[in-house]
Amino acid sequence: MEKDMEKCAEQQRLLFLGMCSLEDRKRICDEKIMDLYNFERITYLLEAFGFEEYKFVFEMKYKDLLLKLADIVEQNLVCGNSMDKYVLQDKYEIRNEWQQEFVRNLPNEVMKNCIQEIFDLYA
Repeated sequence: MEKDMEKCAEQQRLLFLGMCSLEDRKRICDEKIMDLYNFERITYLLEAFGFEEYKFVFEMKYKDLLLKLADIVEQNLVCGNSMDKYVLQDKYEIRNEWQQEFVRNLPNEVMKNCIQEIFDLYA
């Protein structure tokens, strides 16, 4: 079963690399530094596409960034920010920007329409 998960994760990785921007490919392939912002954005995109197996591999590859993100979430919970409608609205707007940016970078209208439909289903 583990081999099946590894194969699935690799298929998802290759699909994502085929769709994402050159800059993201460089980040994923360690040719460019992965920062917290891009880690969170790429993790969100992987989740939106349903690439759960690769998302797990990606998060483990950047475990230090995952832990930083978890600390930020925990701090927000401690401060009571998790229920703040402005924080939630900001997060929604950021994710919407990530989606629009991803779609904008796709090479043709067919891909743009299909990927936008996936994002609409995820919302």
